[in-house]
Order: sequence, then structure tokens, then C-alpha cells
Amino acid sequence: MELLLGDFLVIRLLSRTDGLAWLRLSAALAAAAYIGFLVAGPSIAKLVLAALVGLLRSGWYTVLQARPYASLPGRSGLVALGTLSGSVGSLLPVALGALEGAAGLRAAMGMLLAAPIALLVGLPRRIRPLRPQGRLTPCRDRGSLEGNPDQGSLQ
Repeated sequence: MELLLGDFLVIRLLSRTDGLAWLRLSAALAAAAYIGFLVAGPSIAKLVLAALVGLLRSGWYTVLQARPYASLPGRSGLVALGTLSGSVGSLLPVALGALEGAAGLRAAMGMLLAAPIALLVGLPRRIRPLRPQGRLTPCRDRGSLEGNPDQGSLQ
């Protein structure tokens, strides 16, 4: 339930803010909420923290997948192929189960903290803006320029 609500809220939020800034903030908040979840005793607070973690992480995949599609317009097959080859992540539950069997539940639950930490460490602080592909052409509707400034000039 929190994922559906989170997806709805993320769509509205991302229309007003930078996706990577939200990703960085939500990763930090999700890590803090997950640590709180791990140390909280059995109570309503534990359920609230679990729901909060689900809400905060709901848009991560969407934001991370948007960047490759935006950088390769018209070549979505390459991005889809990369997504298909990245399906190794589907083995994560098996790996977590093996870790739990070998080292215990506490170690496996602690391993789940790796996702927000990886986002915090791996996301760049600033992203270069994407440059559009093609020649510069005047846009008749708005009188602005469209295209790549490196591939021609206006005449």
C-alpha cells in the first residue's frame, strides 16, 4: 500500500523538483528510518518506520532509469538491453537468504542498509545537463532554438 501511495506522491514531487536531489535526500532519510526500524522494539513505531522506508524508496527505480533513457533518445533498445543484463539483481533474495543462513538474521537485515548507502556514495553531487541531439533549428512555435549547438549554426 505504501508503495502505491509513494509512487503517486513521487510523480507529483518530481514534476516540481530535480530527481537526483530527491533521490539523495530520500536515500538519507530512508537510511535513518531503516536504522530506527532495526533498533526499535516491537511496537507501532516499528510499523510506522517500515511504512516510511517503503514510502521513501518508492521512486528510486524510476528516477534511476530515467537518466539512461534521456541520454539515449531513440535508442531505448540499448537501455532495455542494459536493464535485461542487469537482472542479476533478481538473485538478491537468494543471496540474502544464504547470508541469513550463514550469519544470522541480524546480518541479513543489516545488509539491506546497503541500498541507501550505495545511493548516497554513488550518486554524483552535480550532473551535467543533457544536450539535445541534432542540428540547431529555429522553433516556429516559441522562437527558441532546438538541437545541439555543436552541430551547426543558425543562418
